[in-house]
Amino acid sequence: MNNRSVRELLAGRLMDCFIEAAAECRTELLPAEARKHFRASRKEMLLGVRAILDEAIEKCDTSGQAGQSGPGRSSVRAIPITDES
Repeated sequence: MNNRSVRELLAGRLMDCFIEAAAECRTELLPAEARKHFRASRKEMLLGVRAILDEAIEKCDTSGQAGQSGPGRSSVRAIPITDES
């Protein structure tokens, strides 16, 4: 299995976990403390996905592929994340 396949598999599993965690966060039968932990795990999962995407973008920039998708696509900007809990 090559690196791309591993990343795609990992991204798919992370999205599965996200969907499960989001569904469980909406369950009012869970104690408030459990919902708090599921919200935190969702945030961590999204940060993990962002790290994967940042690395892929960086590789595109360093390999000279940046800018081939259109104007203004070669820059990377930080996206602030706020904790809503």
